[in-house]
Amino acid sequence: MRTLKEGQPEDLEPGQGGVFGTAAQVAAYRSRDGELRKFSATCPHMKCIVRYNEAEETFDCPCHGSRFDVERGRVLVGPAQSDLEPR
Repeated sequence: MRTLKEGQPEDLEPGQGGVFGTAAQVAAYRSRDGELRKFSATCPHMKCIVRYNEAEETFDCPCHGSRFDVERGRVLVGPAQSDLEPR
């Protein structure tokens, strides 16, 4: 897993994802069809910052293990009960 990615979400190639920013961090993923998807990088469970899991293509919370879908920010595995907020 990687931490903060340099550059901007718009720099992502298809099939890539990352977490960008310093204050209002953004979790971003560019789908294989080229569409850029952006979400708040703050896990709704306990407010930790998610990381992009390149191997699984998910956004994962390092604090308590919540996992989120990169296409829609949906919770795949809790304890988070709500999705990542769209940006």
